[in-house]
Amino acid sequence: MKHWMSRGSLVLLTCLAVGCGSGSPAKKADGERQALRISFDAPQGWKTRNIPNQMFPIAFGPADSGFAPNINIVRRFSTDPLHAYVSGNLDVLTKGFKEFRLLSQEDFKTAQGLRGVRLITEDEQVGRKLRQTYYFFGKGDIKFVVTCTTLADGGDKLDQLFESSMKTVHMEGE
Repeated sequence: MKHWMSRGSLVLLTCLAVGCGSGSPAKKADGERQALRISFDAPQGWKTRNIPNQMFPIAFGPADSGFAPNINIVRRFSTDPLHAYVSGNLDVLTKGFKEFRLLSQEDFKTAQGLRGVRLITEDEQVGRKLRQTYYFFGKGDIKFVVTCTTLADGGDKLDQLFESSMKTVHMEGE
């Protein structure tokens, strides 16, 4: 149970940090904003769980060294163009996490042709060094941030797994 709480805390810290740079959560009263959804195929062998107060299920991989790699999605409202939204979030991440390092930033395209931006970072959260790959997607004033988190030590071994899963991302609705 202690490991679950630790993993949950890390997931929630990341969910709170990402998307705070510009914009606010999508409002439930706005039907258009609620209609736009995003999904992906979790890596083979991973489990998905619904977490209270989270709009999207979180995918968890097999635990290693007391930590389960995970993939989560947050949806935010922002009138900023996608690259400006990413820049604002990068500012928040840089200031919000200890020992933050940006390892790479590049454009990304899913198999469906959805264009986005990928950031690969390392930082320290709750005393653990993490490697996080953020995938940013958007349509109009709705932005989605998909965060893939693993331990920094050996985390690059999951880069291809995360990329393969993110290639399956697709948006539905208007």
